Amino acid sequence: MAATATEQVPATPDVGRQLDRVEQRLAEVLAELDAERAGRERLTELVHELTPIAAAVMGLASDTLADAESRGWFTAARHGAAVGGRLTAAFQCDWPQQPPSTLHLLRSLRDPRARLGLARVVSLLRALGADEPPSPDGNHRVKERF
Repeated sequence: MAATATEQVPATPDVGRQLDRVEQRLAEVLAELDAERAGRERLTELVHELTPIAAAVMGLASDTLADAESRGWFTAARHGAAVGGRLTAAFQCDWPQQPPSTLHLLRSLRDPRARLGLARVVSLLRALGADEPPSPDGNHRVKERF
């Protein structure tokens, strides 16, 4: 005969043990949830504390980068990278095995590219040897000593 909905099924030892395990697991899950909630609250507090600091750091970084840009550092870096690329390509070419004569070097100055390169090297050497750095506009404050 089947039990009706109003009749109670007697508890067996297996059902009691299963209920104990479920109760224990629920207690563990509740403890984990409480720990997670506490961790989330600490993280939220940390984010609130770090937000002004992060904003100040970003402002400082932005100001520093803007200053570097106004001084021409990024333009110089781009030009330096281009020069580095050309130097790398030049070093991969075949180099003369004997030093060129003075007359050959003077003849090579007919090439506008050679004169421009030499002028840039001399300008760089002047800037490196100067007591004070060149101005940001590119005008060197180096006195001619020739």
